[in-house]
Amino acid sequence: MFLADWPKSQRDAVHAFALRACLAAVRDEIEPETAKGVFASWAEENDILAPDVTAFATSRRTGSHGTA
Repeated sequence: MFLADWPKSQRDAVHAFALRACLAAVRDEIEPETAKGVFASWAEENDILAPDVTAFATSRRTGSHGTA
């Protein structure tokens, strides 16, 4: 729905590809993880991808050098 609601003036070929991928995943034509990756690439390109909070929290627990 997010992609379908995206302003038409801001849509491009990457948006169209991401939308097709998500629709294909809903129809079980491709793996959901594939569609997720395509969507994430589009979101990152548009600077709307939220940070990976889990990875951030893990790196903070282990310290900047990977040690506790």
